[in-house]
Amino acid sequence: MELSNSHLDVLFYYLRKKGKYDKSLALKFTTTDSLFDQSFQSFASIFMEGEFDTDLLLGDDMIGEYIKGNHMYANTAWKDCESMFIPVHVKENSHWILLALNLRFRRLTVMNSLRTPSSVNAARVIAIYYATVLPYFLDMLDVFKLNSVCDMSSPFYISQGSTDALDVLFDDCLPLQVYKDCGFFVYSFAEYVAYGKEDDMVNEYCINDHRRRLAFGLYNYGNWKNNFNIESSSNRCEVNRKGKAKAKHVSKHVKAKPKGEMKN
Repeated sequence: MELSNSHLDVLFYYLRKKGKYDKSLALKFTTTDSLFDQSFQSFASIFMEGEFDTDLLLGDDMIGEYIKGNHMYANTAWKDCESMFIPVHVKENSHWILLALNLRFRRLTVMNSLRTPSSVNAARVIAIYYATVLPYFLDMLDVFKLNSVCDMSSPFYISQGSTDALDVLFDDCLPLQVYKDCGFFVYSFAEYVAYGKEDDMVNEYCINDHRRRLAFGLYNYGNWKNNFNIESSSNRCEVNRKGKAKAKHVSKHVKAKPKGEMKN
C-alpha cells in the first residue's frame, strides 16, 4: 500500500503525541507535515530566485507559525526542541524523504530509502533549499538565541553567520526500499532517531514488521481514545475519576487541508 500525504500526516501526528507523553523519550522534538513542505518548497524557490529578498520573510505567515509551535495539532515551538523531523515530497520521482534537523549541531541530515542517482540528485536539490532558507526563518524568529541547545560558542555556531546555510549530511547507511514503501521508511527513520536507536536500523529493519506494528499501534490508540471518551487537542487532556477525558485547551490554529494527494 502506498502512503499519501494524509497518511503521513496522521503518522507524524501520532509521533508528536508520543514525543509529548512517552516518558522513555529523552529527545525533545517536533515534526512538520505535508502542508509545511508544500509551502516551504514553494517559498524557497521564490526566495532564492529573488536573490534572498528578506522583505519576503514574515514571522506570522504559515511557515513562521509552524516554527512558533502553531498551525498543527500537538506541535511544539522549535525554540523548545533539539530536533525537527521534516517529511519532504520529491516531486520529480514522486518519492518521500526525511530531513532531520538537529539544532545542537546546526545540521540537516537527509534520510532517503531510494538511493538511485536520480533520486539522490533530486533529494540534494530540495535539501539545499531547506538548508539555505531555513536559517533565515530561524534567525528572524530568534530560535538560535532562545533555544538552549544552540551553544553560540560551540564550533557549530562560532564560525557561522546566523543566516549561513546549515550543514547537510547524507546518511548512506540506511535500509533501502524494495517496493513503494518510502512513506513507511520516512516515518520509521524519524521514530528510530527519536528513540535514539538509529544504529539499529542497519541490521534489524524489516518493513513488514513495521507495517504490522504501526497498524496495531494506531488501532490500539484509537480504541483507547474511544473507550475513555478522549478527544484530541493540541495540548494535554486530563482524565477525571469517571474515566472521561476533559480537554484543557483546543488550539485555535486549525490545519488547512492540503491541496491534492501526493503518493510515494
